[in-house]
Amino acid sequence: SSAMVTNTISLTAHLTTVTTSRVLLREGHYGDAKRLQMTYLIGEKTLTYYPRVNRYTRQVAFRGFSDYDQPDGSKTWGEGWNFNISEHAGTHIDAPIHFGKNGTGNRWYIEDIPFERFIGPAVVVDVSDKADIDTNVDYGATIEDIQEFERQFGAIPSGAILLIYTGWGRYWGDPLKYVGTDTRDVKLTHFPALSPEAAQWIADDGRIVGVGVDTVSCDAGSRRDVAAHVNLFEKNIYCLENVANLEQLPQKGATIYVMPMPIKGGSGAPSRVYATWDDGQ
Repeated sequence: SSAMVTNTISLTAHLTTVTTSRVLLREGHYGDAKRLQMTYLIGEKTLTYYPRVNRYTRQVAFRGFSDYDQPDGSKTWGEGWNFNISEHAGTHIDAPIHFGKNGTGNRWYIEDIPFERFIGPAVVVDVSDKADIDTNVDYGATIEDIQEFERQFGAIPSGAILLIYTGWGRYWGDPLKYVGTDTRDVKLTHFPALSPEAAQWIADDGRIVGVGVDTVSCDAGSRRDVAAHVNLFEKNIYCLENVANLEQLPQKGATIYVMPMPIKGGSGAPSRVYATWDDGQ
C-alpha cells in the first residue's frame, strides 16, 4: 500500500449524460429481479458536501467536430472532459485508513479491501422514526437498534453490509438540512449516523464487512472524535456515505454491490452502489 494519501484526483473522462436527475437511475425491473440505484449523480450542481471536502469541477478537454472524417464524408463529433473530485465526495466509500489511532497501523487502503467484501447481503436498520431534524438531529443508531433488526428479521448473515436508514436522503440538495451548514465550519454540522458503541459492537461481532449511511458521515454531525469510524476501521470495516434511495430497499433479502474507483493509496473513493433482490421480496 502507498504510504501517501492524496485528497483529490484528476482524471480524463469521456462522459455521456443519460439523465438530469440528482440520483442516477432510481430503480428498474429485470425479469424476476428488482434493481435499485443507490448513487447520487456527480455534477457541479448535484452534490451536497461535508464542509472540508473539495468541490467537484470539470473542464472541457475537447468538444466539437473533429478532423476524424467518416468514410461517407460526414463529420465526427468528439467530446471529452477533465474533472477533479475529492475521494470523499458524493456517494463514496471510506477505506479503513481514513481514520485511526496512533498512525496507519494495519488498516487498509482502497486497493487492500478484498473484492468479495464489495458484494454482500443487505441489512437495513431503520431509525427514521428516531432521527428527527427538529428534535433529534444528531441521533446515533444504537446496539439496541441493530438487535431489534435481528428480533424482527433473524440473524445478520456473515459478510453482511449494514445500512443505517435515517430518512435523511429527502434533504439531499439542501446543505442546511442535510449537513446542518452550508459553510466550511465542521463545528456547525448536524445529522444522524451510527453511535460509537454500535460501531464497536459491529467490530466485535465479526459478521459485518461494511456499514453504510444515508447521511454525509458515519459519525453523527455533533461528534468531534470520529469514534464510530475509528471503531469500525480498527477491524478493517469500511464505511459508505451518502447512500441514496434507502427508503426503497427492503430491510432484508437484497444484495448490495459496491464499485469504488480503484484509487491506489486511496483513503476513499467515489463509488457506484446498487442493490438487487427478488421481486417477491
